[in-house]
Amino acid sequence: MPPLSRHLSLVSLLSDRSARSNVAMTGEISLRGRVLPVGGIKGKLLAARRAGIDTVVIRNGRQIVVKVTLSDREELQQRAVAPEDPSKGYPVEELGMTVHQLDPETAQSLGYPPGSNGLLVVKVEPGSQLTGKLQRYDLIEEAARTPLNSVGDLTQVLEERNRETIVLKIRRKNGSNLETHMIVLK
Repeated sequence: MPPLSRHLSLVSLLSDRSARSNVAMTGEISLRGRVLPVGGIKGKLLAARRAGIDTVVIRNGRQIVVKVTLSDREELQQRAVAPEDPSKGYPVEELGMTVHQLDPETAQSLGYPPGSNGLLVVKVEPGSQLTGKLQRYDLIEEAARTPLNSVGDLTQVLEERNRETIVLKIRRKNGSNLETHMIVLK
C-alpha cells in the first residue's frame, strides 16, 4: 500500500471518519514492503471514471501535499441505512408506502444519474393501491405534473387533489437501463 493510501487509511481509522466515497487509491507493494511502480494507469483511470470517482492523484515519485476532506461517519451511516430500513423513511399513509428523499450519494449508489430528484420508495404496504405497481427503490419524480423534491411536496399534491385522479411519474432501474413509468391513482 503506497504511503498516501496508508496514511489516509490510518487517519480515517483514528479519527473515526470516512474518506469521501468518490476517491479511490491504487498501489502495489512487495512482500518486503517496497513500493512498486503502478502500471495500467489508463485502464485504472477509465474504470475509476465509470465508478463515479472524480478525484485522481498521480504522484510520479515526488512528494505532494493532498488536502483530504473527511466526513462524519455517523451521518454517512444514517444516509446509508435510511433507504434500507423503512422505519427511517417517511410513511405516506394515504398511498400505503414509505419514501425517503433522494440524496446524491444514494442516487449514485442505486445507479440514478447525477442531479436526479424525487422520493425513493422504501416500502409498499401489502394490500395498498400501489402493490404491484411500485417497487422498492423506484424513484417518484412527479405527482400530478408537480416535481417532488420533498415529502412535503407529495403531501401538498395529495391534499390539493383530494379524490381526484393523480398520475405519478416514476423512474425504475432495470439492470443497466432506466425506465420511466406512469402510474394512475384514483
